[in-house]
Amino acid sequence: MTKLVTIATNDPKNPTIEVPLHATVLHGKDIAAGASFSAVLFRMPACAECHATPAGKLTGVELYAAVCEMCHGPLGTWAQSLPASRRSRAVLWDWTANGRKGTSMPGYLASKGGPLTKAQVDSLVEAAIDAQK
Repeated sequence: MTKLVTIATNDPKNPTIEVPLHATVLHGKDIAAGASFSAVLFRMPACAECHATPAGKLTGVELYAAVCEMCHGPLGTWAQSLPASRRSRAVLWDWTANGRKGTSMPGYLASKGGPLTKAQVDSLVEAAIDAQK
């Protein structure tokens, strides 16, 4: 069984790409077999253009809108949809910083290969906590 992921891009030459989860080629470039999803999102230029570069020095709600909303939807809607057991600062920080194993959610913290500082992760978590109120 093979699972395909369809990626919508902002590349006019390749507006959509279907990629097997075990693929080693994306956008015509080799990536290491079994490479993490973050290796694709944060290092492939076409992906990083949307998922990493816009982060810059943004924080909080503005940062969420720039790099998170495209996958998770509006902050308030996403935060309210989480089960109560997953709304704690510790859980949200861990998921944002380190990613979620077994999912396509990569770790966004710089030490995990992502574009964010600890302060930016803190600001995202605080924005999510505030959106739950």
